Amino acid sequence: MGLLAYVQGNSMKRLHEIREYIDAQTDIIKIKTHVVLSEWIDNQG
Repeated sequence: MGLLAYVQGNSMKRLHEIREYIDAQTDIIKIKTHVVLSEWIDNQG
């Protein structure tokens, strides 16, 4: 089973905190992350 989540934060530090929280959950086996520039996302829509 997989899940794709879109997360925004005020800083890279905050994104790291969120990733650490998710990583600490015992039911989650593997996490892959990819940082995307918001300008690229805005231009796609």
